[in-house]
Amino acid sequence: ICVEPAKRYEIFKEHLLNNTYDYVFLVGDKTSANTNNLLEIYYKTTKNNNISIVTTLNEVKKINLNNVGKVLVLSGTSSDDNVVLSIYNYLTSGSFSWSTLMIFKVLSNESNTDSILSMNIFSISCGKSK
Repeated sequence: ICVEPAKRYEIFKEHLLNNTYDYVFLVGDKTSANTNNLLEIYYKTTKNNNISIVTTLNEVKKINLNNVGKVLVLSGTSSDDNVVLSIYNYLTSGSFSWSTLMIFKVLSNESNTDSILSMNIFSISCGKSK
């Protein structure tokens, strides 16, 4: 692992130690080393299996999110920002009442820093009360 992604993985791990989520969407290819590193960090840090690897918005729509208050959308460097943005738009469309929705994007050095999903390491997207 290169130095910069390793730092971001540590920040993610620290975040998980201080926060819990009812459900986690990991946006990425199941064969991607980055996706698998994030998945491994999640399992080892939280000991939870409330996570789904998704590559499309349609996969997210199939998940029953009733009674879910805290959601994390996690994506790695190679995840398509348009897919992450479509998931963000769906989850913030007003159809859900989240207590917390967090977008956590592990950035590559080439990331567009003007993107809503590229603000530093993570962006708190909304904080609607249930």
